[in-house]
Amino acid sequence: MRIMCTASRIRTVAAAVACASLIGAAGAQAAETVTIKASFSPDRLNTPTNVHGSGSFTNTTGKVPNPLTHVAIYGPAGIKLDLTGVGICNQATLEKNGPQTGCPKSSIGGFGGGTGIFELAGSIIEEPFELSIFRGPNEGGKPTLLMYVMARSPVVVELVLKATVVTGPKPYGLGFAFDVPLIPTLPGATDASVKDAFITIGDTKAKYPKRVKGHRRLVHVKGIITPKKCPRSGWPAETLFSFSDGVTVTSKTAIACPRR
Repeated sequence: MRIMCTASRIRTVAAAVACASLIGAAGAQAAETVTIKASFSPDRLNTPTNVHGSGSFTNTTGKVPNPLTHVAIYGPAGIKLDLTGVGICNQATLEKNGPQTGCPKSSIGGFGGGTGIFELAGSIIEEPFELSIFRGPNEGGKPTLLMYVMARSPVVVELVLKATVVTGPKPYGLGFAFDVPLIPTLPGATDASVKDAFITIGDTKAKYPKRVKGHRRLVHVKGIITPKKCPRSGWPAETLFSFSDGVTVTSKTAIACPRR
């Protein structure tokens, strides 16, 4: 992990939330309120797709939300991963060289962004962030995601978060989880939190070379594949957000079934 700061790491948390938004939902618990939206594109059955998510975070006291410390996201049962043709990014290289030259293009897995937030002397300070997502090396036989978070002003931030693939309890399926470190900001200010974030994971236009019947051809990367069936109530998804005050907010939603 490599971080460059003149004072803050705000985007890291925001980015982390962006990834959390991947398949999320809406929920509230204690003082933290989370509002999440999620969708597939294209939204056809048993089809390679992109996952889009967005989220906003507030505190019912009117203060800055507490920082995130852990995120776990569970997609619907039946969702699959086919990473044939997807390259692998090395975390150390990404931390050293950044997202532009640190990883092969074939390892690109998505993008995102949003707004980080912290409080200083009673004033609320916001900072935009960018998020670049890559496939990381397998761990325990399962792929990982590397999320490169970058902020430029008022503080410079460069940080890599690593997410591992997990499987949720019924009625959920594949998802991912990651920890978020507490991120100091300016002297005398609160740790970084997040106001809003968005994310897209997948690239249905990506291709890789493959021999088909003796000929070398470019074949589409499948990546994330939607389930073969969709319940009448929609595809269920769940996201768990843990905050620095020990509170965990569980957000549940249903992604609309494809229109016939």
